[in-house]
Amino acid sequence: MSAISEKERDRLYGQLIMDFINAKNPDEAFLTLASNIQGVFDFPPGFTEEILRKYPPTSSIPKNFNKLDKTLLEAFEKRIKYHRRRFPEGESRKWREKVSSLSKSFSEERFREIEEKASCYYATRRELKTLEGYHEQIRSLIEEAVDGKSVHEGNWFKTFFNENKILTRISYLALSENGSIYTETEPLFSESSFFDPTGAFRGTLAYCLAVFLKSPNNRALIRKCDKCHKFFVASKNNRNFKKCSACSRKTSMSPERQREYQRDRRIKQKEEKDSKRLEARISNLMKNLDISREEAHEIIEADSML
Repeated sequence: MSAISEKERDRLYGQLIMDFINAKNPDEAFLTLASNIQGVFDFPPGFTEEILRKYPPTSSIPKNFNKLDKTLLEAFEKRIKYHRRRFPEGESRKWREKVSSLSKSFSEERFREIEEKASCYYATRRELKTLEGYHEQIRSLIEEAVDGKSVHEGNWFKTFFNENKILTRISYLALSENGSIYTETEPLFSESSFFDPTGAFRGTLAYCLAVFLKSPNNRALIRKCDKCHKFFVASKNNRNFKKCSACSRKTSMSPERQREYQRDRRIKQKEEKDSKRLEARISNLMKNLDISREEAHEIIEADSML
């Protein structure tokens, strides 16, 4: 990760926190968290797409899954759940037998494909369950900050970091005088950390929260939009803002300008999405074929001409 200024660091951390607590549902909260983590750690453009393959949204069951596919998917998830947790042996046996019975209706390839999907969905639900509790707690904490309360020294804030060893380590780094996202020898979290059950998601969330709220100036800039009621961090030059940037644009623009803005925004989003897809494809080609970036570009250009 390249060195960033304290101002840019606070912007990234603040955005990560606000986007997380403003999310409408657990899937959205996880998606925004993964996307912002990419920016915080300066991970490659394809990071978010890889994360969503490992942790697919629970609402995104493939369209080609029929009723029987979904039944097997559920049975696999139940089998994983009862195998990994302390439940009566009868429950575990029940779902093992269910999977075995259903397997007769599938080809070996299709059976393994659904088994792999089930493992990914189970991993997603496990992460979402952990983050769901943090979502409400952090939202309440930010609400207190808006009301001017001294949240950084509150009992809940300290308890939050004493829940397990990894968060205790993070709180020590974040709350120390020279706390940094990196230790002296290695990153606090590497890219690979987010693909294993290491607590990297909640760890990053906790770290950014501690660093951001440590600064009185940052706490003083937290606002709740008068119109959409989402939380945001006001600009230091516009401390009196009562609306988030999206709502401010809506009220200050003419209808024609709003339509123009939305059109330009959609074009920009499409360009950014296309760019991310291209980068992800280049990365995959370089990795899978062991070729240079230039060679990967040549392959993609040749494909586009077909």
